[in-house]
Amino acid sequence: MMAQDFQPEIRPASEDPLGDPADQEQDQNIAPASQDPYGDPADQQGEYQGAQPASMDAYGDPADQAAQAVNHPAFADAAEEHFSQMPPEQFQQSAQQAAYQMPPQQQQSLASTLMGALQGRGVNMGQIASQLGGGSVDPQRMGPQGLGSLLGWAQQNHPGAVAEAAQSHPSFLQNLGGPIVGGILDKLAGRFMGQRAA
Repeated sequence: MMAQDFQPEIRPASEDPLGDPADQEQDQNIAPASQDPYGDPADQQGEYQGAQPASMDAYGDPADQAAQAVNHPAFADAAEEHFSQMPPEQFQQSAQQAAYQMPPQQQQSLASTLMGALQGRGVNMGQIASQLGGGSVDPQRMGPQGLGSLLGWAQQNHPGAVAEAAQSHPSFLQNLGGPIVGGILDKLAGRFMGQRAA
């Protein structure tokens, strides 16, 4: 079927009468595609012309796959690899948006997990406070701006700590957006295919 032939049939996932699979996951804190800050590619014109909405995608919504993938033994390695290869500005912007989308309790939990992962790698949190603009390194008082800064610093210096925190907080991972989740899943698939070929 040609893309232009399909174009009139495209509807965003939020209008699908069958709903988005992400709405049906329980206890996963997965937002539906209609809440993705990057939007559904099917709604876009130009580059994504002819794309089907996430609810019609045979492979499902990346958010659903991420929630399942975090339990894979190689997930943390794949996430670390992807985070380490991302441009710092791109990661910082996505992490900041993701932090602002999270409720305060989840922000604090993510900050605590990330700080624990950094300390486990020998990082002195008191010493990096000045590098973060003098903000608080107390998870209770950090706020989304401080959390975004900490995530950005960690991505550049200890991407494995960010991967560890993301694995423990699927809602943060989903809030990072489809392109980042897709990149991690690609890395994970590459590792899986490499193991099968070996």
